[in-house]
Parts: sequence; structure tokens; C-alpha cells
Amino acid sequence: MLREEGRALAVADPRRVALVRVLPDVSLANAPLYLVSRPAKPVPPRVRALHQWLVNHLQAP
Repeated sequence: MLREEGRALAVADPRRVALVRVLPDVSLANAPLYLVSRPAKPVPPRVRALHQWLVNHLQAP
């Protein structure tokens, strides 16, 4: 369980190895999203892959 000042932010579902959404009525669909990583040269392939996935799937139409 992730906690912040006594409040549960996410709760693990013991039947699945996944997180359960705590606030299903809250949406951040229009919120800005930033990918922040430490400077590294070359950029690790997993970071490049995440960046490309985010651009491809979350870009405005």
C-alpha cells in the first residue's frame, strides 16, 4: 500500500499483481505530462522506448 500522510494512494489487490485505482472518478486526461530522467548519454533503450510510446499514444489528434 502506498501512503501519504496516512491516506492510501493505491492499494495492491492480492488476487492480482496489480494496483487498484483508488479514485476512479478522478481523471487527469487533460493534465500535462512530462517525462523526466537523469541525463545519460547514450539514453537507455528502455527510456527511449517509453518516450516513443508516450508520444505515439498520448499525443493530441
